[in-house]
Amino acid sequence: MKGCCNLRRRVNSLPAAEVSIQTERLRLRKLNQGDAGALFSYRSLPDVYLYQSFHPAAISDAAAFISGTADQLDQPGTWYQLGIFLGDDHILIGDIGIHFVNAERGEVELGFTLAPEFQGKGYATEAVPAVTSHLFSALGKRRITVDVDPRNFRSRRLASRLGMVQAGYYAESVRGGNTCEGLIYTLDADRWPYSSQTAGPG
Repeated sequence: MKGCCNLRRRVNSLPAAEVSIQTERLRLRKLNQGDAGALFSYRSLPDVYLYQSFHPAAISDAAAFISGTADQLDQPGTWYQLGIFLGDDHILIGDIGIHFVNAERGEVELGFTLAPEFQGKGYATEAVPAVTSHLFSALGKRRITVDVDPRNFRSRRLASRLGMVQAGYYAESVRGGNTCEGLIYTLDADRWPYSSQTAGPG
């Protein structure tokens, strides 16, 4: 299913983020308030929020979501949200959340989202390993976990391609009498063979 017009994901020119990770086709940097409309344009799509706990009803919800994320990397208990930007036009095509779960164990959780019209083009396979390498190499993290909806076969395949191991399953009741299910995948630093992508400030 096609998403909203790509023009809605062109990003305003705002002050540089604290961290920038560059890959062959992508730039990853912290989301800011100038990205709220672009974030809303794909996070509000049924094909996306079906697998998410976040379902924005308005751009203001996307703005509040961004405001609720950490300003600095590696703050225990917080989520740090990176946008995935494509090409010289810096079009926002997705985002990656980093949850700094436990500093003592060096454990972080990743969550990744890609706009439907940009899926199947290798962008997630390019972006997620770049962030993974940065977490292991630059920040010295020792374990990454991913919580995947069992129906989300794309994310399950990506987790497997990255060498993640399915380590658990849960089912819990949620509002409306529905059941929320999740598969937990893990990846330890000593099983990660790739070096970090180009990363730095600004």
